[in-house]
Amino acid sequence: MLARWVLLLALSGITGVVAQPAGYVKTYTLLADAIQHKETCTRLDLSHQALAQVPAEVSGLKQLKYLNLSHNQLRTLPAHLFAALPQLQEIVASHNQLSALPASLARCRQLQSIDAGHNQIGELPDSLVLLAQLGQLDISYNRLARLPRDFHRLSALKRLQLAHNILAAGDWLIAAPDIRVLDLSHNQLTSCPLDTQYTYTALKELSLSHNPIRQIPRVVTRAPGLTRLEVAGCGLDSLQAPWEVLAFLQYLDASGNQIVCLPAGLARLPVLQVLLMAGNRLQELPATFNPFPPALRQLSLAGNGLRLLPQSCPIPPTIQRLDLSANVLRELPPYFAHLSQLQDLSLAQNKLTAFGNAAYPLLVNLDLSHNPLNTLPDACRQWPRLTSLNLNQTAIVRLPDCFLEMNQLQLLFVIGAPLPPEALEQLKVHQPALRVFAH
Repeated sequence: MLARWVLLLALSGITGVVAQPAGYVKTYTLLADAIQHKETCTRLDLSHQALAQVPAEVSGLKQLKYLNLSHNQLRTLPAHLFAALPQLQEIVASHNQLSALPASLARCRQLQSIDAGHNQIGELPDSLVLLAQLGQLDISYNRLARLPRDFHRLSALKRLQLAHNILAAGDWLIAAPDIRVLDLSHNQLTSCPLDTQYTYTALKELSLSHNPIRQIPRVVTRAPGLTRLEVAGCGLDSLQAPWEVLAFLQYLDASGNQIVCLPAGLARLPVLQVLLMAGNRLQELPATFNPFPPALRQLSLAGNGLRLLPQSCPIPPTIQRLDLSANVLRELPPYFAHLSQLQDLSLAQNKLTAFGNAAYPLLVNLDLSHNPLNTLPDACRQWPRLTSLNLNQTAIVRLPDCFLEMNQLQLLFVIGAPLPPEALEQLKVHQPALRVFAH
């Protein structure tokens, strides 16, 4: 590809005309230019032009396949516009002030993608279900309270984004067997509206966060290929689910719930890499089994009131990002010395009086703030990649001598720590590029 562009640039230098790669289709950003080439203009981008209404001339561009009207000041889309654009395949009207979409949108029978996110839309026209080729629909950040009763007829949908509305369960269902991404987060749903008579083998990402669903929906068993599941802030008190069905799950966010224990089934998720459990009620971890999946890379147990990390329940050595902040931990288990893949570690707001004397060759960010620590281990010389260290509101009175040689350190936070000013001045002399925040 690079060689092709070099050749094209060379040719343009010879002929004085900028050559374009095969398959290139020009997107017009000036309406006057588009009108001048209306017989061949298929793409028009009028975004960010402070438009209060759609120019009437747009309806004369009969060959349009792509129309971008986003980031303007539009309150309505003219009904006649879509009747005049039979070739239209994609419309972007996000970030406006639209209160509705016109029913005439259904006249564009070739329409494949609609983006009307970030508006004030209260309902969708019933005629929308006539768009048999519609594969992508984004109505997120609007005021939708319901969907058309026959919404299930949009069976070609592959990506549906309805986040941040006021949708509640009703007489509508989603029945798109080939759907890949479904975002229903931040609504008022009490259940997942996927029609359970279908198997959603193509579904990869499902977000139900911040809906009062109270439990993991059974429909996940109909989505065996799911790789990402978000159920944060759903009022869950349990994570019980048939996890063995979700062999491809890589990302699970169940933060901000009322979960009191981790189920053994999580350990049967062979490729789960991210587990977010912050803001639950996990005051202790299981003592008789290890719930952590073997391939875990990121784990957040922040804000749970954890008192202890039992040696019998070790965090996998594959972990790279670990957040244990805002708990009541007083010590770290011995296995912590073997977490050699750690890159980001937060232990802020605990009761730790010591931090283990272990080498962390990949550690980049370390947050020990708001702990009663009074010293750091000499092993910090074995943290060769550490660039940010937060010691705010600790009891640290001196830094190890090796700090004078840690040239990779870029940020040091010591606000509220009783370090003598002369120690910080000496550090700045040896590390002139280091930014120290002491006030």
